[in-house]
Amino acid sequence: MKKFIQTIVIIVILAACASKEVAVFPEPTSTAIPTSVPTIAHPSATVEVQVVPTSAPTEVAPTQPSNQRTSLIDGMPEIHIPEGTFRMGGMDARSAPDERPAHDVTLSGYWMDQLEVTNAMYMLCVKSGTCKPPQSFKSQRRPEYFNNPEFNDYPVIYVTWGQAKTYCEWAQRRLPTEAE
Repeated sequence: MKKFIQTIVIIVILAACASKEVAVFPEPTSTAIPTSVPTIAHPSATVEVQVVPTSAPTEVAPTQPSNQRTSLIDGMPEIHIPEGTFRMGGMDARSAPDERPAHDVTLSGYWMDQLEVTNAMYMLCVKSGTCKPPQSFKSQRRPEYFNNPEFNDYPVIYVTWGQAKTYCEWAQRRLPTEAE
């Protein structure tokens, strides 16, 4: 059960890469964004892939509203969370001691990934040589999960917090703060 909870926490962390900064949008251009990648046979397999850094990792597609954008690096749709103040912390008698006292938190606007990081997106980072493969290529119900093209659009699982951080940095984003 503990491993299951850790897996869920890592999925939530990967689902929430926040952009490093609020970017000024470049002029929209048409750029192909990969939707699937080749699979690898084993976590120890090595692949030679050259990643060309880009100065503008995101852009606004012509049909997207100004509060949405798409990463050119991994194809992740992102949404802008506007600045604001909210009440953070436990507000009931059963709250944990580290949740008290409840307090107001004000955040500047930031960008947040709209979806979980998929197997295909994470595979791009693995193939670049930046990320290590997940701790396991299987899921609880499937003997082949990460390296099975059928599950390219499913959330990546069995990655550590460090792997999630490396992925976000590779994608020119960051993990969100607790308040975000």
